[in-house]
Amino acid sequence: MEAKFEDVHIAFNGLANNIQISGMNQDFGKATIELVDLSGKIVEKIKQNDISGNFVWTLENNYEGIYLISIRNKKEKVVRKIFMH
Repeated sequence: MEAKFEDVHIAFNGLANNIQISGMNQDFGKATIELVDLSGKIVEKIKQNDISGNFVWTLENNYEGIYLISIRNKKEKVVRKIFMH
């Protein structure tokens, strides 16, 4: 079963400085997640063995503004815009 990216939701929690990713299909498996600024620069990146269901990514730095979150595995990729404040 393939991931249904229209069901993926991404939310920023400024108090905890993390990004919450939910709605990932159980079969998505290993993934690379990138936080990208609007100039295209990757500002943070992680690799996860399993991103199924709900996942919380605690960021190393504080960011403000509009960013892109890219989630990809060997077969698929989803990109979402996120406002961080």
